[in-house]
Amino acid sequence: MYTMDSHKINYIKDNINFFNVPHELIFQFIQENNIAYIQNVHGIFFTVNRLTPNLLSSLYELIQEKIDTSNQVQQQLTEYDEKVKKQIDKLNTVKEHNDTIEYIPLTLDFTNTEKKIMTYSYNLGFLF
Repeated sequence: MYTMDSHKINYIKDNINFFNVPHELIFQFIQENNIAYIQNVHGIFFTVNRLTPNLLSSLYELIQEKIDTSNQVQQQLTEYDEKVKKQIDKLNTVKEHNDTIEYIPLTLDFTNTEKKIMTYSYNLGFLF
């Protein structure tokens, strides 16, 4: 028979084993609640199945809250990154100017004397 406690126990074990929650948080919970554990060179071990229903529920809620918070933070960071990327793209995008400006060529009528002066100046290198 699959009870709510067995669901919580499996949830806790899975999230501890797959590093979905920081082990420091679990160890702090163990110490604060005076839960018996064994420590050796491979780590710290405790028996989840032997927790009281209150401790089991507390640990379950702690892990659930930590995962939910982590997911929310990750989602907010992703949304922020997307907003920043859009702003960068907007800043890097050059808009085309579609308005056409009518070009009116400048035409002047010069007298023969003015034309000679301009030709002479051009030959001297004053006009390019």
